[in-house]
Amino acid sequence: MSSVTQGSVLATLLWSIYTYDITEDLCTIPSIFADDTALITETDKDIEYCFEWMQNDTNVLQNWAYDNKLSFNTDKSVYMIISKKHKHDRNYPKLFLYGIELKRVRTQKQLGIYTDELLSWTDHINYIQDKVFKILRMLKHIREIINFEIAENFFKTIIKSIIDYGCKFYCNTTLMNIEKIEKLYYHSALICTKAYKNTSRFKLLEEIKWDTFSERSLYLGITMFAKIELTKIPKIIHDEFPFSTTLRHSDRYKNNLPQLLSKRNYFYNSYFVKMFREWNKLPTYIKNTTNYEDLKKLIKNR
Repeated sequence: MSSVTQGSVLATLLWSIYTYDITEDLCTIPSIFADDTALITETDKDIEYCFEWMQNDTNVLQNWAYDNKLSFNTDKSVYMIISKKHKHDRNYPKLFLYGIELKRVRTQKQLGIYTDELLSWTDHINYIQDKVFKILRMLKHIREIINFEIAENFFKTIIKSIIDYGCKFYCNTTLMNIEKIEKLYYHSALICTKAYKNTSRFKLLEEIKWDTFSERSLYLGITMFAKIELTKIPKIIHDEFPFSTTLRHSDRYKNNLPQLLSKRNYFYNSYFVKMFREWNKLPTYIKNTTNYEDLKKLIKNR
């Protein structure tokens, strides 16, 4: 915004005030973070309906921008069809913004995470793998002049934070992709400990007391789920999540959540469906804990 310092608290507030009505009259679901705007729609009918709704809302946003003396960047505006059912090579209707045909993409980076049209997370995991290996090569060069504690802190603060970002959701990917991340943990452990290349992965991680990626992602996933369950987030956000206290009719399982049904294995392992099962597996004394920090410690040490 003009005359406002970029990155300041005031800029964020003024931008929110200026664009507060951007979601009015939209048929699709808007997802807005700062000046990044995405429109989401779904259908169990013919996909052409989605294109009609999307084009309608694109026109609405175009008119809103004109009225507010703003404009959308057509070079950065794209669309993606996410589906495991529809054929991605068929001819679909076109979408237009300012009379310019929007480009269809197979993968899109949104808030630091690459999403592809099959929700396989392969592109994102390859991105993580490339980024971490570059850092590991640098760490390998300086490993001889630093001790294990410094190398471990380097791993936890830089490499681990890259892997952790979004892992609660992308961990339902294929076993092959999971193995790629597990190898990043293993290579990091080899460099930090100066161990031989053929050292057993599980024995090495156990000796230095590192979790595997699968253990780490499960811990992060269930602690975030617990935060939602304990309503440690704004109520307006909490109400959007699929909790249902009305189905907890049994005193014996009163702290259990109802199972979310899924016909496909992929969705069976998606975040909420999986976390409902993992939450119900927790001992009762953990689920009865109302303090979030205490709950995290109990989950970590169980």
